[in-house]
Amino acid sequence: MDALIANTKKDFPIFKKHPNLVYLDSAATALVPQIVLDAMNEYYTSYGVNIHRGLYTLSDEATNAFEYARKKVAMFLNAKPKEIIVTSSATAGLNGLALSLSKSIKSGENIVLSQLEHHANLIPWQQIVKKIGCELRFIELKENTELDLSNLESLIDERTKVVSITMQSNALGTMVDVRPIVKRTRAVGAVSILDASQAIVHQAIDVKQLGCDALVFSGHKLYGPTGIGIVYGRTDFLSTLEPWIFGGDMIDAVSYEMATWKDIPHKFEAGTPPIAEMIGLGAAIDYMQQFSWKKIKK
Repeated sequence: MDALIANTKKDFPIFKKHPNLVYLDSAATALVPQIVLDAMNEYYTSYGVNIHRGLYTLSDEATNAFEYARKKVAMFLNAKPKEIIVTSSATAGLNGLALSLSKSIKSGENIVLSQLEHHANLIPWQQIVKKIGCELRFIELKENTELDLSNLESLIDERTKVVSITMQSNALGTMVDVRPIVKRTRAVGAVSILDASQAIVHQAIDVKQLGCDALVFSGHKLYGPTGIGIVYGRTDFLSTLEPWIFGGDMIDAVSYEMATWKDIPHKFEAGTPPIAEMIGLGAAIDYMQQFSWKKIKK
């Protein structure tokens, strides 16, 4: 294993400048391997133009590279490419989902989180509660830092509209068994959202097996660049949502008085997306997949 670590460190150029670095901050941001930098640099130096808009060869090449990276993300999660929304971060994705879902939440209904949540999965829901007057509930922590699921049926009830839960704590490292939470959420007809920002680098994630409506993560926790986030959403779930930002490239038809949106996922991707960052995330997934999960855990 020492040899594996030594060889793996050679993949990360930061150690050339800081050979004695012992890096313990991956929960905040992981280091970036050379393969990711090379992929992003190739975009900027070889075909660094905008996507989805241009009717010329370089734009086609950039579009194909971007959409190929979307397919890599989809395969990594066992999802369909159209179920993958590109954002600037997990925070942006969670805020967008909260904003869009808030339109269907009424006073007297409730939103359920856990006491493990990152601010990105706490503050947006606090703001919605403040605006709507609905109730915010929490799955509490036990002394061993695991979630107390003993009162799940009374906590997630017929008035619950959204359950948004982390899969792994950024502060404590606690790994959450989200399956009973998602199962109970589906039983009451509520929306289930999973924050996989930490879990994405510690375990294989299969969204079909999880059965969640949505899942988010950031690229920079997965050895990719900053400025890139992913929202997975089931096709039927995303089809019910309205976009949370508006602008170019998400428009199907427009006049001075009205506009209609493209199909998913593009209706959620207004403006020029993080093209190089998405290509870099695809390369990061390639890098991760050369290791088995067993070896990563060890």
